[in-house]
Amino acid sequence: MVGDALAGVLAGRRGGSRLVIGAGRRGDPAALHAAGTDLVIGGLGDLAVTGPGPLADGWHLTYRPASQAGERVRETLCTLGNGYLAARGAASEAADDGTHYPGTYLAGVYNRLRTDIEGRPVEHESI
Repeated sequence: MVGDALAGVLAGRRGGSRLVIGAGRRGDPAALHAAGTDLVIGGLGDLAVTGPGPLADGWHLTYRPASQAGERVRETLCTLGNGYLAARGAASEAADDGTHYPGTYLAGVYNRLRTDIEGRPVEHESI
């Protein structure tokens, strides 16, 4: 796990990441170390992958068993984001159908509220 914010580094450590790298371009390197990083770097340009290894054959992400019941969890685990903008890890052909919930999300921009109107719950999303 690579992060430049203390909250992300702490979450990576508490979440059981095997390797936590703090990118100190904005943060204080000493504070990143204190939060539990294994390594502090100046930025992603300081990292390099060389020689034969796990990247030589490409990356493969496989979930077993591939059950429909676990699809929502897999979409959540495969979400890619930076804390402000995230793309949910849904298949490109997926539609919002109760199991799948594809989309691109911005943190702190939309508020989702549930309101009772005439005894009926209505969900609102607003900027």
